[in-house]
Amino acid sequence: MNRAYRFGAAALTIVAAGLVFAFLVPPVQLTEYDATGDEFRKTAIFLHDGREVFPVSVLNEPLPASGRARLVVELGDRAGMRIESVTIGIRGSTEAYLEALGGDSPVIRFQHATDGGYGSILEIPDTGVQGNGAMMIPFLLASRGTENLTVDVNAQLSETTFPWRRFVARHQFDVRGETDGTERI
Repeated sequence: MNRAYRFGAAALTIVAAGLVFAFLVPPVQLTEYDATGDEFRKTAIFLHDGREVFPVSVLNEPLPASGRARLVVELGDRAGMRIESVTIGIRGSTEAYLEALGGDSPVIRFQHATDGGYGSILEIPDTGVQGNGAMMIPFLLASRGTENLTVDVNAQLSETTFPWRRFVARHQFDVRGETDGTERI
């Protein structure tokens, strides 16, 4: 065997072992985060080993029509991180409608349901090329009162560089209703 063959075989073995490790080891549940917020936006920035891994925001934009609002879930972009899949559940008395997603939208499932207390559930099981950057998912809200909403975000992430770890980020945002019928965070 020549030296180049041995080096190539060793490099291939190391890469294969890294891939096997990445897919056999369960994802890291991200539990530590920094939270910020104001009247219209709340943000949770998930941390792992002291570094920012994944920011998630919920932005509430009241619309001129009484009882209407636009709710935007923003999934952040960090170098070396890819969004693999995302599920967003919206609970409360307000009906949520998915606005059109721009660009090359991945396959999505959006349903109005009552399972688990959710009014609307959006599932993107494979984000495709959209997962390589930030994602903005807009909803229109038609208020039926001033009841609070809960927005649950569950995202599966993976590193694009060695050691190719996988992560799970879950966060719950509370959106509070105001007396004028416009939903506020």
